[in-house]
Order: sequence, then structure tokens, then C-alpha cells
Amino acid sequence: MGVVFTSLFALGIILLRRYADTVDLDPDCVLNGMLESSVFQDWTRPVPRVFITLSLIFGLNLSVVILFYKELKLSSFDPQLATTLGINARWMHYLLMSLTALTTVAAFEAVGPILVIAMLIVPSAGAYLLTDRLSVMILLSLGLAVLSAWFGHLGAIGLPRLIGLRDSTTTVGMMACASGVMFLLIMLGSPRHGLVFRFFQRRAMSRRMIREDVLAIIYRANEQDQSATTRLIHTHLAHKKGQIARALQQLRARGLIRQTPHQIELTPNGQRLAGCLIRSHRLWEKYLSQHASVSPDHLHSTAERLEHVTDPTLQKKLSEQTTGQTDPHGRSIPRE
Repeated sequence: MGVVFTSLFALGIILLRRYADTVDLDPDCVLNGMLESSVFQDWTRPVPRVFITLSLIFGLNLSVVILFYKELKLSSFDPQLATTLGINARWMHYLLMSLTALTTVAAFEAVGPILVIAMLIVPSAGAYLLTDRLSVMILLSLGLAVLSAWFGHLGAIGLPRLIGLRDSTTTVGMMACASGVMFLLIMLGSPRHGLVFRFFQRRAMSRRMIREDVLAIIYRANEQDQSATTRLIHTHLAHKKGQIARALQQLRARGLIRQTPHQIELTPNGQRLAGCLIRSHRLWEKYLSQHASVSPDHLHSTAERLEHVTDPTLQKKLSEQTTGQTDPHGRSIPRE
């Protein structure tokens, strides 16, 4: 909607300037509507006509959503299931599209296409980044739309004066800008899907995986009666060389390893955690070999990625669906 609408509006402005420049038609009014001047359109009414029209449209939308919330929700996300339960998903789709078209046409005169597009897309997109529940998402999108309108109106009045301009800017344009700024803040700082949160989440996961890889290397060295040293760990994790020192420091602080100048050994807690990782790794190797026919030279690299995301429930399922107490390479699988 954002790409197609704005592209066609831009094309329309070009056509107006090129072929209808002598017509008394202001492109700014076409794009931004006449929100500020709507109160002067009809002096015989106590309230503006557009306010009455949009209030009726809002009431219609609210009534349909409340009455057919379950049907709209089901037909939007799973139309096959809705049809199975006797709900006509096609008619629900047409109803939703008709309401959208009716709301868009009614709002065009007052606020113009720029703000219509902004309010159709940005509040719901911002709410989508804040929650996964549809009911909460609808309420959040309404709240974000109200805040965008409020801050946009205040910004249209006060912001030009702060930067030294005499006149205020258009309210509609500033509302669209306010909604864009609000969406940018949500996209960066959302506690679940925000870019900042996901950056720190990925970094924390990367550090956890390196710590677990170090524990697994020490565990395998103990199985082979070899002393685990920093050189051995650097050899196996050469591509993560700069992060090993931090990983060793964090493992010592958590009481999972004991380190001397020439040797690294696991503490009892470290032994249990490393054994759990190795168990997940070798169960995955056995499962991939028995059920997915993965070649032996690809088992280790695949299982090495999966072991970091295997919880006890999944580990138990892997154990139930495989046979034997050794992995495809003949190494014993640690007990649960």
C-alpha cells in the first residue's frame, strides 16, 4: 500500500503540474487535505461535516469489529479452518476490504491521501512490533494513531517557531511525520522485535554458544585423557579467537571451570553442563544418521549448531526416537 499509493500520487502530481497547471487545483490540498479549514466549510452546522461523517464511519467500523471479531480473526489467519467451521471466509474478506475502502474514501477529503496511508499502515505496523495478540494489537494501533495525531498537531504549531519560522506547517504532514518517528522509535526499541533488542539478544546468544563450545572441547579432551589447554581451545575455535578469553573468564566466574597456567578442567557443575551439551550433540548425530540419512562427514557440523538450541524436552524426544547408546562414530552418549 505504501509503495503503490505514494507512487501513484506522485505520478498524479506530475500529471497535474504538466497538463493541468492552469486548472484551479492546489496539489498541496490534494495531498494534505483540508483538515485545518474543515471547520469553515459549513457555518450552518455546530460541528464540521467531516467530523460527523468520520464519526459515523468510526462507529460502523467499531460495531463490525466487535460483532464479527471472532469471524474476522479466524478468516484472516486461517481461512481454511474458518470455512470448515461454517464461516464464509471470502465474505469476511470482502467485508473487511469494503470497510477499508469506505474509510479511505471518507477520510480523503478531510485529511488527504498522505495521512490516510500513514494511518492505515504505520500504527498497525508499530503495534505488530509490540505484541503478538490481535486484540492488544488493535488497541495499541488505536493508541499510536491518537498519539501521532496529538504530537503531529502540536509539532505543526510549535516546531516551526522553534527553528525560527513565522508560520506553522500543515497539520496533516506533521502528523504523518510524527507517526513515522514513532514507528522508528518502536522499530529500534521494541522489547521483543526491536533492532536494539535483537542485536543484544544475538550477541548474548553468540557469547553463550562460545562458552558452551569451550565446555564441549574440555569434555572431549577429558574423554581422550588429554589436558585441555588454551592452545587446544584456540585450535578448535580459530574463527572465534578474539572471544575465547572473555568466554574463559565468564566460565571461571560462574564456577564451571578451573584454570591453571597449563591446564583447564571442569568443575562438577561444568561437567554436568558439558555432559548435557555432548548428549544433545551425539543424539542429534544419531537421529540425523538414522532418520534423515545425513552423510557421516556432515553430521558433526549440523549437530554442533543444533546442540545449542536443544532443551530437555527435545533431548528426551531424540532419545526416544533413536536406538543404541553410541553415536554414528562409535562414541558413547552421556547419560541424561
